Amino acid sequence: MTELPDPQLPFFAYGMYKPGEIAFSQIRDFVADVQEDEVSGYIKVRDGIPVLIESNDSKIPGSILCFTPNLAKHAYDKILELEPKHQYRWKILRTIKGNSVNGLVTRQPGRGNAYDIIELWSSWNDPLFTEALEVVDETLHSEEVMRGDGFGSLKPQFRLQMAYLLLWTSIERFLYLRYGTGSDVVQNINRLSKEPAFVDALPRYIKPSSSGGKSRFREIYRTDDPGQQKIQLDPFNPKKSVDYYYQVRCNVAHRGKTAPGRDFEILAKSTEELLAIFREVLKAAEVTSGW
Repeated sequence: MTELPDPQLPFFAYGMYKPGEIAFSQIRDFVADVQEDEVSGYIKVRDGIPVLIESNDSKIPGSILCFTPNLAKHAYDKILELEPKHQYRWKILRTIKGNSVNGLVTRQPGRGNAYDIIELWSSWNDPLFTEALEVVDETLHSEEVMRGDGFGSLKPQFRLQMAYLLLWTSIERFLYLRYGTGSDVVQNINRLSKEPAFVDALPRYIKPSSSGGKSRFREIYRTDDPGQQKIQLDPFNPKKSVDYYYQVRCNVAHRGKTAPGRDFEILAKSTEELLAIFREVLKAAEVTSGW
């Protein structure tokens, strides 16, 4: 066992860092070659991420990432920055083909919330990227929400609120897997504004509304401090757009019962736009994650 990876050895990737998976883009520039191999063990999913359990009873297929020699230290520094230290420990593993590799194995395999998986793990099959987004879409286009404008019964608005919070749970899950846990929530959310697909999709899905003969984009205030400067949605400013959508999320989470009418419209439009934009981000991330 080794406490830190030996930069002279390649890295065995069986989860998020495999070519084609969600975090491979973070280390791709350091990779000189990729070889397929297997190690002894099996995979459990703990807190939504795959962990390797050592065992001689089964084999785990994966990719040996051979780093460019003068960039290997940078590659491992990046992995150390992104990976949750409470989940993994480093160990030198021997592959089925006889290669010595650095591998991330689980800490305390019998502890924590975990479940076995039979099929190969893939970040793109995460339920928050599949079923959860379907639930958001179904809620957004349900008869009750399509019919309701927030007046009278608040049930349509509350259902929209639940859908919007679920959508943000999916987005934060994407950012967690793609950029790791080393950054705080705000830093990770700001990274969404730098995703090329997010930038490209904004002007295609966000359209101005007309008010008093003028076209303008939506604005909101923080509910916990309405005296602060308003936050405006701007499809040509990705950072402002992320701030706007996240502030809508914070308002929903922190204010409880919201005002009917205008708030319903803001929530409905924000959910529809952000769902479409995030789906574009997911699709682009998967397409560009290969080696």
